[in-house]
Amino acid sequence: MRKTLLLLLAGFVVLGSIAYYKYSASPALLSESYNEEESENKAENQRERFDQLFEEMKDPALGYVPNDRLAVAIEQTKALRNSALARTDAMTWIERGPIYDSLGPSNGNGRAGYSYTSGIIQSMLLDTITDPTGNTLFAGTNSGGLWRCTNFLSADPPNWQPVNDFMSNLGVASICRNPLSPNIMYVATGDGNTRDVRGNGIWKSVDNGATWTVLPSSVNYRYSYKILCDAEGNVFVATAGSGLIRSTNGGANWTSIGPSGNTASNSSYVTDIEISTTGRLHASFGLSGINVRHYYTDFPGLVSSSSGWNQSYGIRIASVAATRMELATQGDVVYAVTVNSASNMDSCYKSTDGGANFDKMNNSAYTTGLGSSQGWYAITIGIDPDNPNTIIIGGLDAYKSTNSGTTITRLTYWVNNSPYVHADHHEMDWFKKDGESRIIIGCDGGVFLSRNGGNNWLDRNQNMGIKQFYSCAIHPAAGSNMLLAGSQDNGTHQINTPGKTHSKEVTGGDGCYVHINQKDPQIQFGSYIYNQYRRSVNGGATWSSLNLSSTAGYFINPFDYDDSLNVMFASNANTSSPNNQIRIWQNANTAGSTTSITVAIAELSRGGTANATAFKVSPYTPKMLYVGSSRGTLLKIVNANNVTNSTVSDSVTDIGSSSFPSGTIKCINTGTDDQNIVVTFTSYGVNNVWVTNNGGATWSDVDGNLPDMPVWNATFFPGDNSKIILGTETGVFTTSEINGSNTVWTPNPGFPMVRTSMLRVRKSDNTIVAGTYGRGLWTANLNQFLPITLSAFSGQLDNKTALLKWSTSNELNARNFDIEKSTDEIHYKRIGTVNAAGNSSARKDYSFRDQNLAQHNYYRLRMNDLDGKNKMSQVVLIKYQAPTQSVIVITNPFRDRLDVQLARPGNQAKLQLINMNGSVVAEKIITNASGLISWQFNSNVSAGAYILRSQIDGKTFTNKVIKN
Repeated sequence: MRKTLLLLLAGFVVLGSIAYYKYSASPALLSESYNEEESENKAENQRERFDQLFEEMKDPALGYVPNDRLAVAIEQTKALRNSALARTDAMTWIERGPIYDSLGPSNGNGRAGYSYTSGIIQSMLLDTITDPTGNTLFAGTNSGGLWRCTNFLSADPPNWQPVNDFMSNLGVASICRNPLSPNIMYVATGDGNTRDVRGNGIWKSVDNGATWTVLPSSVNYRYSYKILCDAEGNVFVATAGSGLIRSTNGGANWTSIGPSGNTASNSSYVTDIEISTTGRLHASFGLSGINVRHYYTDFPGLVSSSSGWNQSYGIRIASVAATRMELATQGDVVYAVTVNSASNMDSCYKSTDGGANFDKMNNSAYTTGLGSSQGWYAITIGIDPDNPNTIIIGGLDAYKSTNSGTTITRLTYWVNNSPYVHADHHEMDWFKKDGESRIIIGCDGGVFLSRNGGNNWLDRNQNMGIKQFYSCAIHPAAGSNMLLAGSQDNGTHQINTPGKTHSKEVTGGDGCYVHINQKDPQIQFGSYIYNQYRRSVNGGATWSSLNLSSTAGYFINPFDYDDSLNVMFASNANTSSPNNQIRIWQNANTAGSTTSITVAIAELSRGGTANATAFKVSPYTPKMLYVGSSRGTLLKIVNANNVTNSTVSDSVTDIGSSSFPSGTIKCINTGTDDQNIVVTFTSYGVNNVWVTNNGGATWSDVDGNLPDMPVWNATFFPGDNSKIILGTETGVFTTSEINGSNTVWTPNPGFPMVRTSMLRVRKSDNTIVAGTYGRGLWTANLNQFLPITLSAFSGQLDNKTALLKWSTSNELNARNFDIEKSTDEIHYKRIGTVNAAGNSSARKDYSFRDQNLAQHNYYRLRMNDLDGKNKMSQVVLIKYQAPTQSVIVITNPFRDRLDVQLARPGNQAKLQLINMNGSVVAEKIITNASGLISWQFNSNVSAGAYILRSQIDGKTFTNKVIKN
């Protein structure tokens, strides 16, 4: 067994094979509104997000994330996608985007003008070799793969298309082209800045980017900053943790060429490389710590670790810490901008002799607004092609200098001013074309273009569906187009139109978990980091901020919501301070931010303090909550809405810990009742999917042929406890039959290979929405898998009865329809059966009439096959207000139980069952009578006709009932 790697460096942390920065506590810019503060307070917050991801995905036995297994999982997923089963059983998915976004009615980050954003762009390549017009641009995303636009300069919306959705899981750190053979291109995967989504080596295309394959020799290089080709076709990669590497044979082999004796802090991190027009290779070594180093060589294809390198002079060594350095070249002019220990860009150095000697240009430190404490993450430089004394430095915003960096002036604004360019600049290309001084910036909001040296800017972000969503929600009304989703660094987004469409950013900052109340969709929630929430009580039209805690809870904090009672349950601890706590917020639809309470649940611990990582409010048992933990414990809590620290232990039952691995539970979901439950883990090295059909008394792992990878979410097919849909690290998987360790999972070929963070199903029409981390939102209709194709199901009041009508367009081995009814949308009972046609491809019409109405009547169809399988329809609600009757009999005829609904409840009720001879054969007295009364009978009550006499607060009502 490999040992856990825990290497602590000065100011730097490497955990397993994922590296994390140890950020300073320096405050970010003071904000004009909470949205500004939310979006750009990364310096303190990114570590929490990385730590959370690491803890969620690490192999419990190893203590780190085994990166090599992702590559295996990707290849296994590809193979399964090509199987006949995947092609025949696949769901039909519709991409919903957003393919661009604009500002919502309130609370989104303010933008000057009518500007669109997309998502994080880490790298770009303008294809001037095969397309001299300058209209073709490749863009590498943080987790949505590689994209191409072929009308970049057009006045029309850009026609972005994903190059290959097999690459959607890969963060594209950098792109380059071989100048000797322009059809050969390379991409380095796994962005070194964030290490948010792990890479899978270096990929190569020999057909101008049409198709791509991974270079087997490179699969161990998981994170990179930049890739370049020199004039001879040699390939150089600046990696995060593996130093500077080179291939002289098209990627068949790689050699480490970083200079030996390099005293940069963490010299295996090479944050930038540049090849000047003179052919000189420049490299920036070091990250965090106190020292960075600039080296150069005139023999890129021959240089080795032992010879050929020269170290420059003039860039500070140790008097003030330099934690990162970014480079830019133009002939013999070289610029180097350094980042200090507060992660701000503080100094600009310039060389006019090809990098041999540098002079510091600015006498005083730059404004902190340039870096905003995140120079470790967002930093880039461009040089004016007409004047090497003019530069632009990109960070939070872009700042321009016309005197070689001596002074700088703000050029762009990410919020509430003009010209607008989204925050966090990662790459800048400044070049002269057709008499225009063109600048392209890739940033956290997509791609922005200036054609006049930075005086004016245009966004080029339409048709690029690359949002990174942590969560999603769907409006409960059948056919509604409203979706809600929380995105990394790009706020909470609302979609209201069909198809592949745009969204509105309704709240700013990081968008985390979201929820739409399925009983009252006027109530909606978004969330910001930790326990900070955004609430709408008018269907998402406007939003308010309610911050329960800005420190307690996960960075991306899980919660679930009791739609009936308006109670929120959320985690209250993070990776650095686990404490077994959950947070309960009563009346969350109306209450203020000070009304929530925290409850410690010792049973979460499993031998050590744990965090609550997953929640599920039971849709069947009122006030019952399921909670999963970071140690693999699964608890059932009854009366969860009302528990306190002193009472919670009496309400908790452990229903899974003895079966589960000690990993992170990320999802809990129920099937048709509380007996059928599915639980998923995001840890590597464990069985990731578990099911029970007896409420947790016993569990089965059903991983079957599923690759070893995180499973982020799961849901049963509507009405079918034998069929499950999974959201995994490489897309959506389904199974048509749960079969223990022999369960066969098939990926959906029509869905991108991308981390699928969340799945949500709308019961009214069986629509499912999938939120992905890098390829936006997708929807599908699950009725395509029902044994009976139900084309219509409706109900209406008809002469004091409920008339249900439905139609089928196709039936295959269909037996019958069970009509099931509920008065509380929780407990359903069969009230009738209608035979089906059996096998038919023609339209068939059916109807059923219910004569015993309550105030609220919920109906659904259970469609039964001849082989014993069944599927459930959506739910139809019929409301009825009895004109004079105060007692409504629900079960009539009845067997061993009589259900009675009091339309006008009273303080006391006496029910008597009287036979046809006038004798009272049974009596029931209820105090504080209200709602539904369920009266159980013994075998002494024989079959026949009876009178039910009900006395309520001095009034008497009678009903004729039949005992079967």
